[in-house]
Amino acid sequence: MTGTSLDGVDLVCATFSDATPSAGHRSESTPPWSYEMHQAESLPLPDAWRERLLALPSQSARDLAQTHVDWGHFLGEIVADWVEKHALESDFVACHGQTIFHQPEHGFTAQIGDGETMVNHLKVPLVTQFRNKDVA
Repeated sequence: MTGTSLDGVDLVCATFSDATPSAGHRSESTPPWSYEMHQAESLPLPDAWRERLLALPSQSARDLAQTHVDWGHFLGEIVADWVEKHALESDFVACHGQTIFHQPEHGFTAQIGDGETMVNHLKVPLVTQFRNKDVA
């Protein structure tokens, strides 16, 4: 995960479980999921990437498209290396990408980090672009 501060890439390996009681009833105060974190780390974002992302608003559509693909490679490599370094196992990777436009009042948000490019570096499926549903 990366945020608008552009200070780093946050990585977490966690197990999520259904916390609904076996009878299938839960109160509004009971969260539907529980989780256990196995590994977490924040890796600093290289200055070159920070500068490139900050410059995006003034770049061409072609530059935006190229950055979308390059950011996918960058994130895919970072995640794959981190998983290998810590000998982690997972069923999937989830990545929302780097938000470049966010105007929920107008029904849109946009993130870069091409999922097809990113998944080529991974050994498991990738879930991405899940912020769009929140603003549609």
